[in-house]
Amino acid sequence: MEAIKSYLNNMFTNMPNTPEVVRAKEELLQMMEDKYTELRQNRKTENEAVGAVISEFGNLEELGPQLGIAPQVSASLDPQNKVAMDGDQVNQYLQVVRETSSRIGLGVAMCIISALPVILLTGLGKWIGLEQKPAAAIGIGVLLLAVGIAVYLFIVNGMKAEKYEDLEKHPVSLSETVSGMIREKKEAFRPVFARRVGSGVLMIILGAGLLAVTGVLSPEGNPLPIASVAVLLALVALAVYQFIRSGMEQEAYEILLNTGDYTASRRKGNEIMERFGGIYWTLAVVVYLVWSFTTFNWGFTWIVWPIAGVLYGLLSALLGVIQRSK
Repeated sequence: MEAIKSYLNNMFTNMPNTPEVVRAKEELLQMMEDKYTELRQNRKTENEAVGAVISEFGNLEELGPQLGIAPQVSASLDPQNKVAMDGDQVNQYLQVVRETSSRIGLGVAMCIISALPVILLTGLGKWIGLEQKPAAAIGIGVLLLAVGIAVYLFIVNGMKAEKYEDLEKHPVSLSETVSGMIREKKEAFRPVFARRVGSGVLMIILGAGLLAVTGVLSPEGNPLPIASVAVLLALVALAVYQFIRSGMEQEAYEILLNTGDYTASRRKGNEIMERFGGIYWTLAVVVYLVWSFTTFNWGFTWIVWPIAGVLYGLLSALLGVIQRSK
């Protein structure tokens, strides 16, 4: 326990000597003692027990919200670059996030469904008496118009949220009252977030299932598989809208509370990913457009986006692990 107490004292070296911090330190010490005793009773060696306790309770950034000292932890980690906010500023920020997340989600959804006219007109053109080339021309025209509107939404709403960029790079300092308010809002939003994500996943599964069934059961030349592709894209667009809208609000709560992907160590990883994010997604767009325009297989090339999203998430997670290890 002497090694654990010494480590605990080092953790609180830069923390202010306030009643809240003293209480949190005593509470954390008790948690460490209980865990150490439990491990020793389970026949762990002293070194194994100490290592396990420090591994579980040694990150004050992650434990700060649980102990009720998140603002003090943020201030001690980066006192020169902390961003102080009051209740009105927090509410204004959350309102901007809700507005921009809805519009950015709409822009992404428009990019996804922009391929629908090409798919429907080229695939069903003969059923409505439309030649292949005019159908493709009309479809591509609508596609470019939809993408143009989406880009407009991205630029306008990106500029609107630009003034809050510092919140993603530096810890946020809040009073205990404001922190409590945000935690309450986050808890109230938790079931909403779960419902939106769950319904989005369900929509994608249903759309993929419909496409698989119609593809297998429909006779050759039947228009149902093409219609199923259109339904799938529409459901994917709606699901992604739900993901972005709810994900950005959830992210806003993590930014304000300095938790999740926005502890000090993870913010550094986020900054690195930001540098490469623009190049990464630009390459994804190039691959999507080149593949789509050379094959005209718009009903399949949309798969670039979920694959790119998964790979980006894996790269971010890997970088986060490396950063925490350091």
